[in-house]
Amino acid sequence: LPTVVQEPLDTDPDQDDILGEDDQCPTEPENLNNIFDTDGCADVPQDLINLAAQDIDQFWEVEFAEGNFPYESPGTLRGYSDSRPIQTACAVSIPDNAFYCPVDNSIYYDEGLIRAILRARKFGDFGTVVVLAHEWGHLAQAELGLTQSDFWNIELELQADCFAGAYGRYLAQGKAIC
Repeated sequence: LPTVVQEPLDTDPDQDDILGEDDQCPTEPENLNNIFDTDGCADVPQDLINLAAQDIDQFWEVEFAEGNFPYESPGTLRGYSDSRPIQTACAVSIPDNAFYCPVDNSIYYDEGLIRAILRARKFGDFGTVVVLAHEWGHLAQAELGLTQSDFWNIELELQADCFAGAYGRYLAQGKAIC
């Protein structure tokens, strides 16, 4: 009888160092980025958006509480696409954009924009987080009454960037709640 040599089973076919039953997606490598890195599946943008939204919201809750200011979380955080524009309380959604709508205290983002930022790789996952943090910065401005002042639009945009940077520093200091 001929000898049958059985090759050992490849316990890591996608080469992501997550083995066996722990790898819920054995043919798709995990993207190791410190977000849901133990399931063996590549993250989807909505996972990142949900995690960032929870953390940014909690960051602002704490910041406002420390200053004895009332804080209201966004009413909605909603994605849309160029092929599926939505009507918001402020206007019809704008392609390739993200925006805060003060009328309904909500944040909207183009899902294609988020995918493009993630595909670009030069920004990493943090590019998406910065977009959301910037729009949350506009929410903070509105809640602090800063949008009712005589600021130029560029000043409000730069301040929203600054607020996003404050959140970024909080993350860099390892203070993220999530």
